[in-house]
Amino acid sequence: MTKLAFGLATLCLGLAFAPGAASAQSLGPTLQKIKDSGAITIGNRDSSVPFSYLDDGQKPIGFSLDLCNLVVAKIKARLGQPDLKVTYQAVNSSNRIPLVKNGTVDIECGSTANTIARQQEVAYSVIFYAPQFKWISLKSSGLKATDDLKGKTVAVTQGTNTSQFVAKLNAEKGLGMKILQGKDHAESFLLVETGRASAFMEDDILLAGLKATAGSPDNFAFLTDAFPSDPYGVMM
Repeated sequence: MTKLAFGLATLCLGLAFAPGAASAQSLGPTLQKIKDSGAITIGNRDSSVPFSYLDDGQKPIGFSLDLCNLVVAKIKARLGQPDLKVTYQAVNSSNRIPLVKNGTVDIECGSTANTIARQQEVAYSVIFYAPQFKWISLKSSGLKATDDLKGKTVAVTQGTNTSQFVAKLNAEKGLGMKILQGKDHAESFLLVETGRASAFMEDDILLAGLKATAGSPDNFAFLTDAFPSDPYGVMM
């Protein structure tokens, strides 16, 4: 795991911040910005367990943050700035790409899927996790599979590739589901927990994290269906 993490950190630094061939002796625009400002801004999520979330002290933690901390260490060495200031900017599914594009965030450390469409707007590191889409519901609902959701209300998180997939699935299977959109994964999960939605679809590992940290984890169950999702990468 350590070799993988350091390898990813090196690739992040090389792919995202390297200058073009015409300026091989100079820094790329992002590294130059970081050097001039003396600071790097990391985009973090608040409820993407176990990748990027807040601990009890509201400090950003998680696997993606660990990877990005390695990237920061390499940037400090590359720039010769051991005291480089690290700041955090909370992002969500809707604003994460715009904040990277406009330079507010230098590197986003969350659970962002690497899709062909998004590659037209931002850069990604190598893949570090490949999830599947799953449904989660209250165990007491008795729901077992996607077909059981016909005519029911379901939840997704706005701005995610999952929300697009559920809309497509709903149309193709003629399920007639009403789709509610939470502003983040925690809110979408709460829609199920409080009975306002019958099920919530998201990447399997994110749902597992939400279930594990719920007040009563045993109250929740996964439906049997699983669907291909898009792999995660650090976004820059």
